[in-house]
Formats: sequence, C-alpha cells, structure tokens
Amino acid sequence: ISDKASISAGNIIEAKGRLYNFDEPANPYQINYKIYMKSRGYDYSFWCETMEVISSDSNGFIYKIEKIRERVNEFFDMNLPERESAMAKALTTGYKYDIADNTEQIFRNLGISHVLAVSGLHVSLVSGFMFFVLSSVFRIRKRLAAPLVSVFLIIYFVFSGCSPSAARAVIMALTAFAALILYRNSDKYNTIAFSAFILLCMNPLYLWNVSFQLSYIGITSVSVALDMVRSMERT
Repeated sequence: ISDKASISAGNIIEAKGRLYNFDEPANPYQINYKIYMKSRGYDYSFWCETMEVISSDSNGFIYKIEKIRERVNEFFDMNLPERESAMAKALTTGYKYDIADNTEQIFRNLGISHVLAVSGLHVSLVSGFMFFVLSSVFRIRKRLAAPLVSVFLIIYFVFSGCSPSAARAVIMALTAFAALILYRNSDKYNTIAFSAFILLCMNPLYLWNVSFQLSYIGITSVSVALDMVRSMERT
C-alpha cells in the first residue's frame, strides 16, 4: 500500500483499517510487550486497508533532513545489491527495515547486532572524525571546534532517525563537549547518569525498554572495568 501511495516525509495521509491493542503479559516473568511498544512511541498496532495522501507539509527542518535521508537510502538502493544496500542504510541512516532476517540472525549469533543500530560506536566515530578534522587539519582550537561538532551531531542525530541508542550517545558527547568549553573535567559516571536522566525525562517508559537497560548496563560495566584495569596498572 505504501509503495502505491508513494509516501514520503511530510505527507499527511488518511488511512482506514483496524486498531489493535498490544497483548498483555501472560505470566509475571514475561516481558511486557505493551509497555515496551509504548516506550517506543506506539500505542496501538494498525491493520491498514486503504491509504491515501491528502496533503503535504515538508517545510520544516526535520522534514528537510528526512528528505535528505530518503535520497541517501535511494542512492544505496540504486547503486548497491539488495543485501549490501540494506546494510549501508542501517549503518549510515539508521534505516534497518530492509535487513533480511537471516542477516540479523548472523549478527545476533556473533554478538554484534548492536553494530546495526546507530549508537555509541557510530556517534563516537562521527564526532571523533569531525573533531580531528577541525582541530588537526583546519587548526581550529578545541574549545572552538567543540560547538561546531555539537551542532553536526544534533543534525546527524535527526538524520539517523532519532533512536534512543543514538540519543544516549549524543547526549553524552554533548555533555563532554560542554565540559571542554567550560574548562571542566567531565566525569564519565555523571555523564552516563545525566544522559539516562534526560532520556527518562523525555519518556519515563524507557526504563522498561530492554535496549535501554542493556545499553546502560553495558556502558557502565565497561567504565567500571576500565577503572579496575587502570587501578591494577598503577599498583
């Protein structure tokens, strides 16, 4: 239906179909799928029967970024094989819906499924590269380069789909840059806690999101392990 309707960013659509509630957990130890979907911004599932584009409003900043995102995805579709195109879109624009199930399963079995989601790895590579170019190539002072990289990260966050994993990494990076600008030393534990606080203020239901839980458990565990290794090296 979406292909026939040629839906794009900024379109206002009229759809007819049926709304369905998400299932409640069948036992006390089962994941609450309803709360999980609400934490992702979905209140109901919808079976669409007919869909029609009735108008369009693409003048906003977010819509313009989304149109650029769509063009990048189209570029990959036109110039790469289907499997490679799906991977390229996931790694650059955060669009993961074209990845085949067997490909996702392979990454899951290898324990690197997080690579397919725009998160700390991607944000650190993008911010690190931009910071290096501005400070080392263009010889801009680090305190002046930090605001430029921060603006670029915010644009990249919108461009990559505004996922919670990307939001966590971007907030932590912006906090570190703010400390650099204000001549302060950033503490990684306070930075982690601050990013979690901001995300929970935006959506308290993130607390029941498994991705949110594993993400912060992982980054905190890495920080603790790093401190333990450093303390052992000193002794």
